Amino acid sequence: MRFASIPHRVNIMLRYFIKRVLQMIPLLIVVSFVIFMFIRMIPGDPARLIAGFDATYEEVEAIRRMHGLDDPLIVQYARYMTNLLSGDMGTSLRTGRPVAEMLLPRYAPTMTLAFTSMLWALAFGLIIGIFSAIFRGKWPDYMGMLLAVTGISIPAFWMGLMLIQNFAVVIPIFSVIGLQNPRDYVLPSITLGAGIMAMLARTSRSEMVDVMSHDYIRTARAKGLSEFEVITRHGLRNSMVQIMTIVGLQFGFLLGGSVIVERVFGIAGLGGLLVDSIFFRDYTVIQAQLIIFSTLFIFVNLAVDIAYGFLNPKIRYN
Repeated sequence: MRFASIPHRVNIMLRYFIKRVLQMIPLLIVVSFVIFMFIRMIPGDPARLIAGFDATYEEVEAIRRMHGLDDPLIVQYARYMTNLLSGDMGTSLRTGRPVAEMLLPRYAPTMTLAFTSMLWALAFGLIIGIFSAIFRGKWPDYMGMLLAVTGISIPAFWMGLMLIQNFAVVIPIFSVIGLQNPRDYVLPSITLGAGIMAMLARTSRSEMVDVMSHDYIRTARAKGLSEFEVITRHGLRNSMVQIMTIVGLQFGFLLGGSVIVERVFGIAGLGGLLVDSIFFRDYTVIQAQLIIFSTLFIFVNLAVDIAYGFLNPKIRYN
């Protein structure tokens, strides 16, 4: 009976997934509209920046007409979305290159850095949180929470500079010149994931303390299960729903924090390109990056919702 119900459950989750993806379509349209209009509120004239401050009024107007910047905003948005749906992200106002061509080589470093940071932050956050909960009120608990508070309190740019100074200059263990091999991700991922690790450690400790006080934990111990089985099969699994919620919400922080970390470590990723594009009011590049970030954030949260069903079979997808 147990195995017979698996296909039925997979079918329910598949229908839920399709339903959520369809619901994302209007959400992404709203997000794209907000991003499009918000970018136009940034002070500064991109046509003037492109032409140069010594350009005449006629030259600036010619550039504005060439890029369609003199059209009403709703017309610009409709044109942009029509091109986007056909796979065309537009052309950079600053360089004249296709936006997709500019983003493609920078996509992999940023995503690899984000997922690497999340993986180690989740692993170490859970370990610290579990040990702090098991030894609540003792020195491992105090040390774990001290580490968590430190990770939240230290600014990312300062931590990055200190890691470079100590582990790339004083003790030359790591290189900080680009991302040539997997070892080069160590210092940037530590910098980017420290705050999330600290938050996950505090959350997992709180959840584990609450779960370990429930009656079913005492029942599991009474059945003769080892403490390891009690913690992993009953305690940790029932704590993971709230922890996974934090993971989904914090993924957006990773994408935003990558802007600072990429600058500190000189990584040619999406974050550095976003800063340069904002400085030069390169609307098309900014739009494309923010829409990509928003889409990734929405799909990561969908993946977290799907994971709830595996972590807790009592959750129903309606």
